[in-house]
Amino acid sequence: AEFESICARLDAVLTTRLHGMVLALKCGVPVLAIDAIAGGAKVTSQAGIVGWPEVLSVDNLDAATLDAALVRCLAPEARERAKACAAGAVRALDRFATEFAAALEEPADPARRPLVAPKRRGPLSHLAAVLRAAMRRLRGQRR
Repeated sequence: AEFESICARLDAVLTTRLHGMVLALKCGVPVLAIDAIAGGAKVTSQAGIVGWPEVLSVDNLDAATLDAALVRCLAPEARERAKACAAGAVRALDRFATEFAAALEEPADPARRPLVAPKRRGPLSHLAAVLRAAMRRLRGQRR
């Protein structure tokens, strides 16, 4: 509540964090969100879901793009758009409890399961294999 009371007084928010974007929009404050994951990840995804357009990816960020986005965030109509995005998110969440409960009632259907990606042997899986082999050897010695 303390953060929101401060946030609501701001002209705009610049953030690389999902929660900063969400809280700014909740307060009706325009936000320039920068997704810190190259190509975009959860910040970009959530901005798209609520309809907020001012999200940039760190991999194609330059001063001119940043300046132009900040100017758009400071425009008077940006505050109204932020309020509209927040209202739309609240309306979407109104359906969440019902849709979630309905999803829990659905019987399990393995055919709907996504295809499993092939296992990749990275350093951690190699380490796990080495540890499993060591544990097998130890168990064999105890018998």
